[in-house]
Amino acid sequence: MRLTIVKDDNLVIIDKRAIRFDLSPFKLPDNFHALQWYGKELPPAKPSYTHVMNTETLSGTFKPGEIEFNDGTNNKLITDVDEFQPIIDEYMRLAKIEDNPSEPTESDKYNNLKAQRNSYLSQTDWLIMRHTEQSFHYEIKPTLSEIEFLDLLVWRQQLRDLPEFYKTSDTWQWPDQPGFMRSLPLFNYP
Repeated sequence: MRLTIVKDDNLVIIDKRAIRFDLSPFKLPDNFHALQWYGKELPPAKPSYTHVMNTETLSGTFKPGEIEFNDGTNNKLITDVDEFQPIIDEYMRLAKIEDNPSEPTESDKYNNLKAQRNSYLSQTDWLIMRHTEQSFHYEIKPTLSEIEFLDLLVWRQQLRDLPEFYKTSDTWQWPDQPGFMRSLPLFNYP
């Protein structure tokens, strides 16, 4: 396992997967900057690592990790990450949540349907405004016939009434769209 913990960034990376979460509950030392745990892998080749690794060995073997400090203190070589297990456990808990998102609740589904309904209403506002302006303000023949305009008004009212008639997402029934609207490039209506 390759592990990086960066305190100031609230960042934990395990095997190239990064997750940010609040590290303050884990009471890392004030001068703690980062932990680099290489496990059985060698760290990237850098002169600073080479010097430290060549001069500080444990029984002639490579030490698999180090703690970096932000106050000038020399890096501390470590042989295990046991003291960081609570952070690793929290990372694993959060990774599991990310990998298995919960199904939307009934409330989520219902609110999504209402948002979709609101979108349909707002996308047809221009038809109402155009008809009103043409009929009453400019005194020109409206683009929509009176029947089409009444069909549009009834359909929009049916959309507004949906939450009163359908209390769950499973029973939600979209009203039939007026025939003239099917030729308009407005939206994908069910």
